Formats: sequence, C-alpha cells, structure tokens
Amino acid sequence: MFRQEKALLIFMSGVYAIVGYTTDYPTMQSLGMMGWFGLVQLIYCIMSWVKRGNQFISPYIIFLLTLYIFSYGQSFLWALGLESERTLVGFRGCTIPEIFEAQVLTLIMLAFFQVGASYYSTNRQTFYNDEISVDDTYSLRRIGWFLFIVSVIPYSMETVQKMILSMTSGYAAIYQGEDKVGLSNWSGIIADYCIPSLICLYISYRKHKTMRRSITLFFVVNIVVILVTGGRTFAVILIALIVILYNYLVKRLTKKWLLVGCIGAFVLLQVLSYVANVRVESGRSASLESMKLENNGAIDAVAEMGGTMFCLIKTRNLVPEKQDYRYGKSYLYAFTSIIPNLGFWDIHPAKKEANLSDWLTDSLGLDYGTGFSMCAEAFANFGYLGFIAFFFWGWFMASILGKIEWSVQTRNYAQMAFLLILFWFFLTLPRNNFINLIRPIFFVAGPIYLYCTKFSKR
Repeated sequence: MFRQEKALLIFMSGVYAIVGYTTDYPTMQSLGMMGWFGLVQLIYCIMSWVKRGNQFISPYIIFLLTLYIFSYGQSFLWALGLESERTLVGFRGCTIPEIFEAQVLTLIMLAFFQVGASYYSTNRQTFYNDEISVDDTYSLRRIGWFLFIVSVIPYSMETVQKMILSMTSGYAAIYQGEDKVGLSNWSGIIADYCIPSLICLYISYRKHKTMRRSITLFFVVNIVVILVTGGRTFAVILIALIVILYNYLVKRLTKKWLLVGCIGAFVLLQVLSYVANVRVESGRSASLESMKLENNGAIDAVAEMGGTMFCLIKTRNLVPEKQDYRYGKSYLYAFTSIIPNLGFWDIHPAKKEANLSDWLTDSLGLDYGTGFSMCAEAFANFGYLGFIAFFFWGWFMASILGKIEWSVQTRNYAQMAFLLILFWFFLTLPRNNFINLIRPIFFVAGPIYLYCTKFSKR
C-alpha cells in the first residue's frame, strides 16, 4: 500500500508537470482545475496518513492542513467557484500565468512532502521505552514551574503592551519601532519560554482537573488578547495546541466531534476575517457589541491565508533572473542564529542570509512585511528542484510529529513535551522562514528535554 501511495503521488506530480508545460494560455478555469487537483491530493494525503494507523486529530494532520491552506488556499476557492476581494489575480501585478505556474510548482512540492512523510511511516518500528517514573513526571513539573515563574511577567507585559499599542495606534504600530537585537531583547527571549512552560505543566498535571482547567483558561485568555491585539497566527496555534493536549492526555475526540470542529472552524474563520479588517484602525474598542461578521468572512480568511503564494510568485520573478539560487545557503546560515549577536557583526549573518522575508520585502520595496513560505524558500534555494527539499521536510515533520502519539502510549512524557513544544513553533513555518525554528529547538525545547531526561536524574 505504501509503495502504491508513493507511486501515485509521483505520478500525479508528473501529470502536474505535463499540464503546466502544455498549457500555453492559462485562464481562471485553469486555476480552478489546478485547485481541484489540490483538493483531491489533500484528501488523499489525509486518508493515507490515517490508514497507517494514525489519528485524524493529530499534530501531523493539523500541520498538513496549515501547510495546504497557506500554500494553496486561494486555489481551493477557485475550484469551488468562490470569490474574494483578496484574490491574488492582479494583486501587485500578479498575472494568471504566474499564478498558474506557482500552482504547478506548489502541488509538486506538496506531493513530495507526503512522499517523504510516507518513508517515516514505512520504516518506523514500534519502540518501547521504560515506563516513566514519578520522578520524571515531577522533573517536568519542576522545570515547568521554574520557567513559568521566570517568563510569565515578561510575557504578560509584552502581550499587554502590544494590545494597548495596537488598539490605540493600529496593528502596524507594533512593527514600526526599532528592532531589538542581542541582549537588548532579553525580555522577549525570556517571554518565549512561557507557553512551553505551560505545555510542561499541562502534561505533568494531566490527572489534576483543576490545574488542567487553570492552564486551559490561561490559554483561552491569551487567545482573546491576541485576537483583540490583531494577531491571528498564534491564536490559532494555541487553539490547535489545546485540542491536541486534550485529545492525547484527557479524552480522545471521537468522530462525532468532527461536525462540531467544522462548525467551530467556520466561526473561527469569520472571526479571523473580522480581526483582519479592524486591526488597522486606531482607537478601536474591544467591545463585542461592535463586532459584525461578514457573510463571506470565512472565504476572505482563507483567501488571505492562501495569499502566501504571493511570496513564491515574486521570488520566481527575482530568482534566478536578478539573483542567483542560494543552493541551500538560507538553510545553512539559519544555524548561525545559535550564536547571539554580541557586537561581532553590524548585521547577524543569519539575518542577512537566511531571513528571506526581509529580503523579499526589501527587494520589492514594500513598506510592510511580506512574510515568506516553505515553497518560496525551497525555490529560492533549489529552483525547480525544490521538491527535493520538500521530500526531506515531509520525512522530518512526520518523524517529529508522528512520534507524539507513541510518546503517549509509552508514557514518555518528557519526549511528548519536547515534541509538542516543537509543534508550537513549527506551525508558524508554512508562512515563515526556516531560521525561525533554530533557536526554539536549541534554546527552548532541547534544554527542557535534556533537563527531564539527563540532568534531573543526576
């Protein structure tokens, strides 16, 4: 079955390449056709993952859906004949042929993402760890409380300051100040430990209803504050984190919850669209009385997220005509972010060579951040061979996220905390740069895992 799955996905990639090569004058109907290809491929990938014995409600499926929506969301709307004012057609010069070519490239990359994921599932072996002792659970609790006490005040101060600034001056004001680098950003660095500390505490207090509910309440309050501020990405990631923690540690969500989840997702998309519309206003009120959801709010939300394809389109306009391929340079230089900027450089090598979001924004001369995407970074490095990078991405993500369920079954909760912390940071990747994963792995998730498995035993 696994060989058939890989063969079919590779065959489908060949079909996409042929369609892209033979279509001389793509139209909106061509974009809709490619959208249907994407929908079928997404459904097939989900079914394949579940048929291997994995849960539908799992970190890998959530990441896969996130990746498809940000990389290909507008194509889904075109397939269903849904219109949005946030369409890429005509946006900053994007033409139908450019979008069509980006669709072909994106679908091939996404297909090879699943091919890579299937290699992990095919080769994995059931592993058994020794049962985690009480001391190991307490080590999670100790490190969780320590990090929470240290980080909760900086985290709360930064969150509230952003909310006040956004409500009084507009969401863009948050990013108009001077960037903090090195030790000048110490409060932001410490604040990054807050959510990981709560993940550790939730796992260690998995059998204590009151503590679980208190931590969940903290998450919910954060979600509301983030939405009021105008942010959406981390609010959605927190919701996904709550679902995963509850599903694996409290009670498995059955199929009857799928309908509830679909309704909740629709309402959430409406809210995200509303937040996008009002966050640019200054002096706005947080009152719910003024909240009016648009009829096509969910469509606009998907269109905006799917607009991330803009990064791939514009990257293809710049590379290799105006700039050469990077040949893996952005991935390699990202690892230099482990070294803090203590005055050695005016501009950190990682920021200069690996922060492709800033590179694209500066290259286009825009006054706002474009973000970036996994597809755009793969193309910037390897061009039409970017699907090879996605093969390794698929294997890596399946290897990391697929082990979370195994860590629950083997009661390896230190490993589960490590993997869920990575999940918390990984969900930003579909609309970001690889560089944003390095420090969380080495400075947040890694030390917590080492403490629970090595140092606490000494």
